Amino acid sequence: MLYAVIVIGSWLMTTCGIFVFLTLSNTGKPAEYGRYSNPSPSKSMIPAKLAWMTQESPAFFIPFYFYWTDQHLTEYGKFLTCVFLFYYAYRTFAYPLLIRSKNETPFEIVLMKFLFCIFNGFIQGSWNAYYQPEIDKFHPRFFVFFGIWLFVIGFIIHCISDLHLISFRYNLPNDTYSIPRGHLFEYISCPNYFGECLQWIGYAISTRSFPAIAFAFFVVCNIAPRAASHHECYKKKFGAQYPNDRMALLPGLW
Repeated sequence: MLYAVIVIGSWLMTTCGIFVFLTLSNTGKPAEYGRYSNPSPSKSMIPAKLAWMTQESPAFFIPFYFYWTDQHLTEYGKFLTCVFLFYYAYRTFAYPLLIRSKNETPFEIVLMKFLFCIFNGFIQGSWNAYYQPEIDKFHPRFFVFFGIWLFVIGFIIHCISDLHLISFRYNLPNDTYSIPRGHLFEYISCPNYFGECLQWIGYAISTRSFPAIAFAFFVVCNIAPRAASHHECYKKKFGAQYPNDRMALLPGLW
């Protein structure tokens, strides 16, 4: 029964990824949080720090339950849960404390992300706990090490880009923007999104499970249109001052 729930949930996530990508790409309207926040008296708004902590927390606490209660069938499954927890510990506890943004997030967006993290935290955590085989029984070691290496590289890019943006904005008045410089920002507008895509693709390669592949696919489908929106926003705001050879998400390609 649980196996069927995980598989159906993974198919549902894949389908949602396609729907999100097509919707965001065709409308050209990004989700209203961060720089696209649009407060109004009719909307319930949540401060950015609280929004991030709230919406990301289930993706940490649900897999943590599986880890804490020691329900894992294999040591490799436990290791993958630790990898997943490592990222969401950063996203739930560290990142919200670092951000400076005064933008608020609509309650409905926080709620949707919160529900998605419950759903994703459960299918990733339960798969790793009950169905993830050991390395030697299913996983060629090359895929394991390459996937984890990709995850680590992606996380480093993601984290450095986040910190670079945060420190960059500390020198600006509240809620204003300038052209980011240095690091991968010289090549792409959204290296933080590039790193996030890279890390979850790496996680999917190392796991080789349907839930992990579905999640990586969803992340790319969700992030790619937002990266395109950021890129167009920069170009529109700064015009000829914005570097012509800077891509949106993939260096030298797109």
